Amino acid sequence: LISLYDKRVHLAVRKLIAQSLQFVKRLTAGESKHDELFDMLSKLFTFCFENSKQLAGYVAVHENSQDTGVMTALKLVVDFRILESLGYGSDNVDFDDVRDTFDWNISMLEKLAVDDEKMKKIESHIKHAIVSSHL
Repeated sequence: LISLYDKRVHLAVRKLIAQSLQFVKRLTAGESKHDELFDMLSKLFTFCFENSKQLAGYVAVHENSQDTGVMTALKLVVDFRILESLGYGSDNVDFDDVRDTFDWNISMLEKLAVDDEKMKKIESHIKHAIVSSHL
């Protein structure tokens, strides 16, 4: 059983999951069930809970709790995959390595975290997709 109240899971990881659920709620208001989205989120949550300690290691210990690139990359991949599963994807081959909704791994996030250009492209796609969805 996975819980957002489980104190063994780092706060930053629980926060990311809560933000992802809020994003889904915003994009799916009034829509019927979506098995692909549910399966993707289930895999994400399992990944986050199983790797909580390692993900927590990427959170910088500063007064303002700024995270490192890996947590930012994770958030971008989550949002990208949510949009992708709801039909707001991209045919851009640059995104092929972050597109697989069942592949959640630290090494992919570490590679993305150091690729500023790709991070900006993903962020731009997410913003464009949100505008296109009118939500």
